Amino acid sequence: MKNFKSWKVEVANYHQCRFTNAAVEGGNNKIKALQHRSYFLRSPKTYEYRIYLECNSSLLIA
Repeated sequence: MKNFKSWKVEVANYHQCRFTNAAVEGGNNKIKALQHRSYFLRSPKTYEYRIYLECNSSLLIA
């Protein structure tokens, strides 16, 4: 019950607007997975480009 009281406003907002932060959480998850896969990359710019490619890959397919 304590958890519900602390998230009361957010739960009410969801039921009124139907917006979630699922897209942001999914992007964060993709970046964390990429970070684990490319731990030894030498160039920070390459890492940045790979993040852009990973997070926008769904836009490239459509």
